[in-house]
Amino acid sequence: MPKPCTRSYANGFSLIELMIALAISLFVLSAGLTLAVGTRRIYDADASRVRVNQSLRAGMDLLSADIRQAGERLGDDFPALEIENDSDEEPDSEVDDLTLRRNLIRTVLRPCRDVKKNDGEIYIGEPDHAPPPGCDAVPDDDGDGWPENLQAWHEWRLQQGGPVRAYIWDPIDRVGEFFTWVGEDRDELTLEIGGATDLSRDYDVDHQTRIYILEERQYDLEGDLLRVRLNDDDAAEIHLVDGLTDFRVRAVLQDGTVLESFSVDDIWSDLEAIEIDLRARDERRAGTIDRTWTGRFAPRNVLSR
Repeated sequence: MPKPCTRSYANGFSLIELMIALAISLFVLSAGLTLAVGTRRIYDADASRVRVNQSLRAGMDLLSADIRQAGERLGDDFPALEIENDSDEEPDSEVDDLTLRRNLIRTVLRPCRDVKKNDGEIYIGEPDHAPPPGCDAVPDDDGDGWPENLQAWHEWRLQQGGPVRAYIWDPIDRVGEFFTWVGEDRDELTLEIGGATDLSRDYDVDHQTRIYILEERQYDLEGDLLRVRLNDDDAAEIHLVDGLTDFRVRAVLQDGTVLESFSVDDIWSDLEAIEIDLRARDERRAGTIDRTWTGRFAPRNVLSR
């Protein structure tokens, strides 16, 4: 007998079932893709915030440490701090320059003759005749043949292992500059300068000119990099932090006055604090992160004035 005709489902899915399965797969894939894109966006945003915060924190930490040391072993008539305000810049992209100085050793030398820019030496004592008031080389108390003040400088230079940058300052004309000091002559009581044209001008002994072993740090922005230049030496430039767009500095005086600039003619011991604004920006697919941090730091050496 012939078998009755029966319908079989063993040969596969129907078209409707395939369409339903495809729709479900597309929905799951779309949901997974949306979740992945959202997770990636959150990751990028977090990475941008971390990068911006790290740039701001690192910049503030470096600046605060140097501001607190500014003016160490320096008198009121020396410009321990300068702020140059670049007023020509656009208001939303203003960049200032900050200069911080401190004296590295307590011994400050006084020239005993006029300092001539082409001489190649500076007299800090007078071996042959009476020097002007205040210019005597300190006596050789330990009997080793070195006046104590010149010996202090001699030992410092030897510790550095070579020529050293020193700074000469005229408190009357309010001008000064770095020069390269390469040696000392204990018989002639002189500092030897590293070139006959190392100084750009003459310095008058009657102006109470002084010479320091100075550390000077000049902060500014180059592009998005916070950089510092040491002792007015282009070869001694260090890039510290990147990702910054603004660097603004203000001087707050003890009477509450806020100055956008602070020059060599201002008295640094009048300072109450230095305010710093740092702005950082990071642009990624998740968008732009733009933040500004403000710090207020007191030069601690003001307290000892």
